[in-house]
Amino acid sequence: MTREYFLSTITDVLKPGIENAVSLEYLCSYYGVSERVVRKFLHYARTNGIPILSSTKYGGYYLPKDQKEAQEFIRSQTNRAKACFASLKAVKEYVKSMDNSGQMSLDMDA
Repeated sequence: MTREYFLSTITDVLKPGIENAVSLEYLCSYYGVSERVVRKFLHYARTNGIPILSSTKYGGYYLPKDQKEAQEFIRSQTNRAKACFASLKAVKEYVKSMDNSGQMSLDMDA
């Protein structure tokens, strides 16, 4: 299967509405490929203008049925991205606190 085939068929496989979410396992079975390949092709489809939404609550992928559903997905993904970036803060601070030898330097004057 090619990315182009996936791109040309995914909007027929996925249906509008979160209530019609299709599982990753179903997509793997339908296309006869691994989860990794389906995820890669979903990313490709999204970056090529297909508004594929997903829900962990309903366990699958779907197309937006209306603007409200699309906006809810945007809100959810934005919050998720913010949480991911926030978790990087401590690691970035740790890296900044390291001296060139790889040892953590402590400010004893604080």
